[in-house]
Amino acid sequence: MDYGCGLAYESFALAVANPDTSVCLVDVDCLTLDFAEYRFRKRNLDATVIRIREDNIYPKLPVHNICIATEVMEHLLKPLDAYENIRHAMMKGGILHGYFGDHNKELFHVSTDLECLRSRLAGEFEAVVPITFESGEANR
Repeated sequence: MDYGCGLAYESFALAVANPDTSVCLVDVDCLTLDFAEYRFRKRNLDATVIRIREDNIYPKLPVHNICIATEVMEHLLKPLDAYENIRHAMMKGGILHGYFGDHNKELFHVSTDLECLRSRLAGEFEAVVPITFESGEANR
């Protein structure tokens, strides 16, 4: 599941590396989503597309075990509604990958304080700290 997929860079790379993977792309119905879908089809990669429209802003989602939701919740008026749909459709033990920090208020950031979401996440998911690499050394 790639929620708020944009051009779907991460899910596309995962699908190319694992061609048997089935991906679901979720985003606003626009040209960007059309192009993301085209990229998957061109490589014969399995992708279902859910288009967010005015009559279906927080769509029900298919069952999934991994959800990428990077830099998307701040763009939603009701981020907890989107999260509930993600969580409800996620398989037990699933992985939610994303950044859920606060953002500065600007034109497309309508929910700049995501503390309520982070509180929910803390009670339902185990946080994993990313490992960065500098000069060939792993840092923790």
